[in-house]
Amino acid sequence: VLQPGETLSLNDLVGQRTAEKGFTIAPASVDGQLTDDVGGGICQLAGTLYNAALLADMEIVERVHHTWPSDYLPVGLDATLNWNNKDLKIRNRSEHPMYIAAELKDLVVSVEIYGQPLEEGVEIVIENRIVNQTNTPSPQVIYTDKLAVGVSKTQVKSRPGYEVMVYRHYLKGGAVYSSELISHDHFRAIQGTVLMGTSEIIK
Repeated sequence: VLQPGETLSLNDLVGQRTAEKGFTIAPASVDGQLTDDVGGGICQLAGTLYNAALLADMEIVERVHHTWPSDYLPVGLDATLNWNNKDLKIRNRSEHPMYIAAELKDLVVSVEIYGQPLEEGVEIVIENRIVNQTNTPSPQVIYTDKLAVGVSKTQVKSRPGYEVMVYRHYLKGGAVYSSELISHDHFRAIQGTVLMGTSEIIK
């Protein structure tokens, strides 16, 4: 429950992700690379909560995007967490309490936010406007005798770059009467690396 004017910090709520607290190892983005880490996957909760907060007309106090766009959310609508320097903080700027419920069921994360309804006839639409996109770089090929001839293995996936602006539009009767710039993100293009085998005998 968030009272009027109260801010929720997801890092403060969830705490440090440790094995002792029941968090397991899963893929996570660390220093621009995908690797297994304790608490990997927590960003799916952060991203889902972030999108729900946008639609619930909450103030976004702090939000950090990933090194590259998430596969499970539109470009520019992701949110990452890291203990203790990257957080998602959302504020109840309404005059009434807001109630947040989150659930994981059948590998699907859902978040529901209850609070003061919008004015009758008013709706919120979130737009992620891609203003620039750069091509996906060709990967760097690294030859290694640790793999057999003809065998390749992707170490880092090549990814395109994006510049994206996210707006929160307020509509009444289907027409936009107000807009708010939420974020202006830059995702740099990433040149991947591919290992190419050269050995006749696998070492």
